Amino acid sequence: MAEEAEEKKLPASDKKLRDARRKGQVSQSRDLVSGFTLFAALGYLYFAWPMLVEHLSELVQTVTAPGDSFGEISQRAIRHSFSLLMLATLPLVGIVVVLSVAFGMLGTFGPVF
Repeated sequence: MAEEAEEKKLPASDKKLRDARRKGQVSQSRDLVSGFTLFAALGYLYFAWPMLVEHLSELVQTVTAPGDSFGEISQRAIRHSFSLLMLATLPLVGIVVVLSVAFGMLGTFGPVF
């Protein structure tokens, strides 16, 4: 008897859907967001990989260059390592954040506020 009372035969009205949306009770697909974000991150790494390898080989050449003092070589190596780290991670983080927000809104059919 209690099972019959909980069974809903009609779809929710527009007002109930709007009220639920205002409360933040919306369906969302985390797999959609994760899948597209992962795909975009891998796409970035695929296209940026040759440039990153080139910068990494320049770093190795900087460290193994003869003639300069240890202090000068280490300063250049640290600067080059930091720029390589920023070149690899900042665009990747930006892509992940922007696409997570965009596909999150797409998955819930708009922003939820």
